[in-house]
Amino acid sequence: MGTSEKAFNNIMEIFKYRDLYVKPALWGMRIPLVAKLIGLLPKPPGMDLVQLTYLPVTENIEVPPGSAVPASIMEHFIKEASYHVILNECICRTTKDCKDYPVDLGCLFMGEGARDINPAYSRHVGEEEALEHFHRSVEAGLTPAIGRFIGDALALGIKNHGRMMTVCHCCPCCCISQYLGDMPEQAKGLTSRAIVPLEGVKVIINDNCVGCGLCEKTCPFGMVRIVDGKARLSEHCLGCGRCTTVCKKDAIEIRIEDPEYINQAVKRIKGAVNVGI
Repeated sequence: MGTSEKAFNNIMEIFKYRDLYVKPALWGMRIPLVAKLIGLLPKPPGMDLVQLTYLPVTENIEVPPGSAVPASIMEHFIKEASYHVILNECICRTTKDCKDYPVDLGCLFMGEGARDINPAYSRHVGEEEALEHFHRSVEAGLTPAIGRFIGDALALGIKNHGRMMTVCHCCPCCCISQYLGDMPEQAKGLTSRAIVPLEGVKVIINDNCVGCGLCEKTCPFGMVRIVDGKARLSEHCLGCGRCTTVCKKDAIEIRIEDPEYINQAVKRIKGAVNVGI
């Protein structure tokens, strides 16, 4: 049944030292010629097995009248899923010895593929507990990322990865996606093909911005910079909305203008991973 406890612990030990092998590779991308070549690359093999979307769950998000908030997308899949499994601990926060966010709020996996996850380091739960886990994560200030991720399937020993949805509950300090901030702008375009912003989401910086830099420090993906005394968003912004929670000048707005955004997002995500029977 999936990866053994011993093998899983070995993976955790290797992952603990990810700064030693991930950061040098990303620094190499900063060489101008390398960065330019990466930006011109077609979608590499295996990228079809990765499609994640961050759901902005901030209280200040604006949605069309009569539309539900993005968290309802997560609730939809939890209710539709045939099976639910929660890791006992978050791999990213545990291996980084996180002190700011709960370590026990591990990833949620759903669908038939999740049945094979070893219960030695997870718990197999029902719909109600999965929903409770999701809401606890949001209340703790974590940002959900939902979709298909081949890396999790490989680590957990899941062969039927097309039928296992990954739901990460990401913090700004430990999530593996924080390495995006070390990538040059050209290379971020390649990554954005695997991490897809929610349909219709817009992050807007208005004239209230005084260039204090709080948003730049808070964005875990390095998608906002202070330029000439004002915050500037990367064209590859993932729309997670975390920057809006720290701005003290109400200078950053996040909104969704398309009333069909939930149906569109659900359809796209279902095209990448099947959580039903």
